[in-house]
Amino acid sequence: MKRRALQFACFALALSGCDTKDSGEATASPKTADASTKTPKPEPDPVPPPKPEPKPKPKLAVVSVASVQIMQDCPDPVTAPPPAAKPAAAPTEVAGDMPPAAPMPPRAGAAARRSTHSGRSMRQPCTQSTMQLAFTGQGPAPATVRIKEIALFPAAGGAASGGELGTLRSRGPAAFVDGSYKPWDETLKPGGDLKASYKLSMPNWSEVESRNGSKTSFGAMFVLEIDVEIDGVVQTVRSPEFTRERPHVMVT
Repeated sequence: MKRRALQFACFALALSGCDTKDSGEATASPKTADASTKTPKPEPDPVPPPKPEPKPKPKLAVVSVASVQIMQDCPDPVTAPPPAAKPAAAPTEVAGDMPPAAPMPPRAGAAARRSTHSGRSMRQPCTQSTMQLAFTGQGPAPATVRIKEIALFPAAGGAASGGELGTLRSRGPAAFVDGSYKPWDETLKPGGDLKASYKLSMPNWSEVESRNGSKTSFGAMFVLEIDVEIDGVVQTVRSPEFTRERPHVMVT
C-alpha cells in the first residue's frame, strides 16, 4: 500500500514537471514572435529643393533738390489752334465801265499797337515759381518718375518739428537737354543722369503766415519736403533753404 502511494506521488510529481516545462515553452514563444515582427523605421522625408534666390532689384536713380524759386504762379500759355484754311475766292468779272475801288480804311491793328505803346494795354511781368531736381545713377533699365507730395516747412524745424505750413502742386515737367529745358515725359533713360524742372503752385499764404506766427511770409526762410516716386519706390528729399521773393512790378 505504501509502495503504491509512493508511486502515485512520483507520477503526480512527474506530471507537475511536464506542465512547468510546457508552460515555459508557451511563454517563450510569444517573445520569439515579437522579435521577428519588429515595426520598420519610417523613411525620412524627402529634402525639399532649395528655393531660388530672389532676383536683385533694378538700380534706381537717387534724387536731390538742386534749387527752389518761389515768386508767382503764372498762367500757362494757351496754344493757339492752327489757322483754318481760307476758302478760294470766287472769280470776278472784269468790266471796263466799273467805278474805281474805294480806298481801304486803316487797319485796326495799328490802333491796337498805338494803344499798347501808350501803356494802357501793358501787362505786368510774371515770374513762375519752380523747383529743379537732379536724378543720378539710374540703372540699366528705364524708370518712371512721379511727384507725389510737396510740403512747405519752416527752415528752422522742417518735418522733424511737425510744423507743416502748407502744400504745393507741381506741373509742367521739363528736362535739361542740349542747353535748355524741354517738355519731359518723366521717364529716366537707362544708365543716365538727368536735371529736371517743375512749375509750382502757391500755398495759401494767409494760412502759412498764421501757422508760422508771422505777419508776413516775405523774408522768412522755408524748405520743401518732396516725395518723389521712382518705379513705385518713394524717396523723400529736402530742398535747400529759400525765401519767398516779391514779384517784379513794372512802373508805367
